[in-house]
Amino acid sequence: MSNNASLTPVKDLNPFKTKWRSQVKVLHSWLQNTCFGGETLQMVLTDEQGEKISATCKRNHILSVQRKLPLGKWRVLTMFSVSQASGQYRPTSHPYKITISDETVISNSDLIEYSIFLSLPRYEDIIDGTLKTNFLIGNTYI
Repeated sequence: MSNNASLTPVKDLNPFKTKWRSQVKVLHSWLQNTCFGGETLQMVLTDEQGEKISATCKRNHILSVQRKLPLGKWRVLTMFSVSQASGQYRPTSHPYKITISDETVISNSDLIEYSIFLSLPRYEDIIDGTLKTNFLIGNTYI
């Protein structure tokens, strides 16, 4: 069960603290293999307000994280780190990303919320070229 009073919304996460506690669900996940980082699990997480953030974990944590943090289920993450999101092409427009490590605790949540948190861009923004195309999932409005 979660204690909502001590949960931090995704929009308030930043790298200046290490003992975060946030309630999230996985919207999308995929395995990524790079020559410098090896195999990682990449995820797009959302909170109940629909704010999205990318998350990652290294190869030795992938199976555990996939089991404890399944697609579409609400979970409470505790003791994760937050760092600057880098790269021109990112899965979300959030300036930071979550890194799940062996210290991270993933527990069940009592939240029941069935929104799909789909962020579709306005047609006009696509046509006139103002849509930022370097984000996979952004904070645009319908």
